[in-house]
Amino acid sequence: MYSHACYTSQNLATVNRDKTMPVRSPLIKISLYALLIITAGLSAISPFLCDYPFELLSNFRVYYLILAGGIAIAFFICHLSKRCSQLPIYLALALVAFNSAWIFPWYLPSFSTGTDSDNTIRVLTFNINISNTEWDNIATAIREVDPDVAAIVESTDETKNALDERLRDLYPIVYRTTGGVRILLCMRVLLSAD
Repeated sequence: MYSHACYTSQNLATVNRDKTMPVRSPLIKISLYALLIITAGLSAISPFLCDYPFELLSNFRVYYLILAGGIAIAFFICHLSKRCSQLPIYLALALVAFNSAWIFPWYLPSFSTGTDSDNTIRVLTFNINISNTEWDNIATAIREVDPDVAAIVESTDETKNALDERLRDLYPIVYRTTGGVRILLCMRVLLSAD
């Protein structure tokens, strides 16, 4: 009349695993696939987003690389436990390679193509912050570096007038771009494509 069920530790682990695995495994896989798709989308479109505020997404390329590497590791662990196929691992590794192609050239040494110093142009880029009004300090910093072209980012009309007055003897050509982040160019000579 009495039924006696004997569970060994292996049988109990199988019962417990069967109860919990179907719930967690799809959620993990869906989350990993969603992260992979989002990272791939951001990595692929960020070079083409040139208008503010979307151009800010292109500044996170290193984070896309790290995230893609983490996703590849997570899919590899998922594959080792026989929960997913190898395809997402390959897709995540392709995403790592894609982002690496954008990032690693930043860290390679630059090579000069010419040795003729007459063809060398020294360029200074300087983000002064749009609220900065320390014109004498900015002009002194530019004079110390002594570039052929000084590109001052976040400039205003007041910046243009103040620096033109202080640097006219070195930079007779002063031009301020229109639209977006305004850049002030102070040049010794007019540059041409020839």
